[in-house]
Amino acid sequence: RSASATALYRFVVIGKTGNGKSDTCNTILGRREFKVGRGMTSTTLQSQYADAQRFDTRIMVLDTPDVTDNQFLQAHAKEEVARWLQLTGNNPSAFLLAVRCDFRYTPEEYSIYGRILQLIGKQFVCDRLIVAFTFGDQQDRSIEEELELPTASTELRTVLRDARHRYVIFNNKVVFP
Repeated sequence: RSASATALYRFVVIGKTGNGKSDTCNTILGRREFKVGRGMTSTTLQSQYADAQRFDTRIMVLDTPDVTDNQFLQAHAKEEVARWLQLTGNNPSAFLLAVRCDFRYTPEEYSIYGRILQLIGKQFVCDRLIVAFTFGDQQDRSIEEELELPTASTELRTVLRDARHRYVIFNNKVVFP
């Protein structure tokens, strides 16, 4: 690739309602693009995307609804996931699984992750999976320290293993101009 060529990264941010998906998208873009809710009801009801040019790199971020939410019928969930793939040209650079690092990872979250694997395909997702720990500004210990605790979630350890231990921690308290 020549020095003048610009890389393009397509990020699909997935996960449970309330885990900071929209905040994470905004942080990646470097601006407030997506509406952020502070309750436990879903703000994102349909996938939305935005583009940005940052650090000489083109970025496309797809903010997704929780397709396992009660609002989604199974057929609608399949349609929504097909839309994610269509919007990314069937070639997302990464699936960022939003996981709150200030709350315990629950079996419900693990079942959401499992449902996404069923809808898209485990190998396809895991080859591109990065765990995006959100609310990192509220974390007292490192992720490594958390995972070494005897009470650490075995499900979260499994997800990290599936992601080949790729993860990033987001401080979603960023204030945008």
